[in-house]
Amino acid sequence: MIDVAGDRFIDVTRSRVDVVSRDAAQRWNDFLRSRQKRAFYDPAGALAPWCADEYLLGHRAVCDHGLNYALAHGYLRGWHDGYEGDVQGGRAFVKLLKGALHVWGYG
Repeated sequence: MIDVAGDRFIDVTRSRVDVVSRDAAQRWNDFLRSRQKRAFYDPAGALAPWCADEYLLGHRAVCDHGLNYALAHGYLRGWHDGYEGDVQGGRAFVKLLKGALHVWGYG
């Protein structure tokens, strides 16, 4: 949001749960549509902001479930293989994402 004077940005994310909730739903739908079309170039690009939204909403378990789903179905393989020594299809990415979300104040 822009302040009344129109000269600076004000972060109202945490006070607009309705907007965060809509964004989370859109990010998850983007992930599902891409998954169905097998059109991933980087599924983490959809899952990372979705998890951030879920963390803001207090739904850490929902994020964990979605990440576990992506891992179990191989959606984090490929580009993420070998990332930080991870050869199991994205587990290192998930660990780094969760750590970053915590450091950034999401959970």
